[in-house]
Amino acid sequence: MGIQGRFPQAGDLDAFWRNGLQGRIAAAALPGGRRSACAGWRGHFLDGVEEFDPDLFGLDARQAAGLDLRERLLAQSAWQTLESAGYAGARLERLTAADGTARSVGVYAAR
Repeated sequence: MGIQGRFPQAGDLDAFWRNGLQGRIAAAALPGGRRSACAGWRGHFLDGVEEFDPDLFGLDARQAAGLDLRERLLAQSAWQTLESAGYAGARLERLTAADGTARSVGVYAAR
């Protein structure tokens, strides 16, 4: 079983837990380039949302550019969940059923 979480000012569950134990508030000023008319506003923002490796998911630059930010975050979160469960890389490629039949992994998300 795997688990993954990404939160404002906490890129993973360990950082989220540490922030809670330390009483850290995750509110921050608006990141650069976002709504300059709202200068002085604070909010809860994820770090590194622009970071995405299309090669990891077998996408070319055009396909990656067509993905919504939420789709990219979902793909990254799904991959990190598989990694935390120990099913990434070569092990994922060798995934088989009890009878030895090759298996594939799919992700379904509904809104």
